[in-house]
Amino acid sequence: MKKILFLFIIAISVSQVNAQQIPVLNQYIFNPYVYNPANAGTSGYNNIYLTHRNQWVDMPDAPVSNILTYDMSIKDSNVGIGGMLYTDETHIINNYGGLATYAYHVPFNEDKSHRLSIGVSGGILTQRFNFTQAVVENQADPTILENTDN
Repeated sequence: MKKILFLFIIAISVSQVNAQQIPVLNQYIFNPYVYNPANAGTSGYNNIYLTHRNQWVDMPDAPVSNILTYDMSIKDSNVGIGGMLYTDETHIINNYGGLATYAYHVPFNEDKSHRLSIGVSGGILTQRFNFTQAVVENQADPTILENTDN
């Protein structure tokens, strides 16, 4: 067992890890579709949410996030669909994106109060860096000369 754990730690330490930044919100309790695509269509209603978060009010360059989500269940089926548009602006970094979601719900009883839900999302993200607002030491740096980068 110790050998397997050791090999697992070695494999993780030499592998490349990538991540993406998604908007950080505290409204997950109201709109669970934001973090879990399997929630699309689980309520049985058409849901639309508009969320705005202005973190650290009255501080310059504070993060601002906006999210618009819509999800619904397809009538007389176990399928849910949804979509999300969002912006996340943090000083010189601006993220804009959208997602489309498909969810399938497998009911365990007739009233569908217990079910297994599986969801998948696909989307597009554009990340823009506005170097004109950056404070830099070397103004001749070629990455800043273009002023913006996507």
